[in-house]
Amino acid sequence: MRGSYFPGYFLAAIVTDQLVAQVFTTVIDGFGLWSFVAQGKGTRVVFHHVASGNLGDEMLARVFHWRGLLENLAAFCEGRCAPFEKGQYGAGRLPQGIRHTTCPEYVESKGRWRVRGSAGV
Repeated sequence: MRGSYFPGYFLAAIVTDQLVAQVFTTVIDGFGLWSFVAQGKGTRVVFHHVASGNLGDEMLARVFHWRGLLENLAAFCEGRCAPFEKGQYGAGRLPQGIRHTTCPEYVESKGRWRVRGSAGV
């Protein structure tokens, strides 16, 4: 798989068919844990990004971009074109569960949501 618009990282650990741990070296801080869980005839991918910089609008921006990465991974596995390129979702129908095409749209919508009194993302 070829990637662009990704932060630099190195792989710290691989547990075959279960887990990949990566440590980020550029653009963002922290580490990522990729878990692979058998689900029926497929596999569910769960990603956790643990970092001190996961605060406020920066955290919202990271959530938006990680979702894009996961959508591209799903598209690659399913033989589809990657919907997330250069930081935004391309023209056409948005993937299921995605409601905003750009990071600023996503952050702005969550800002309005937080103002109404909710603490979660």
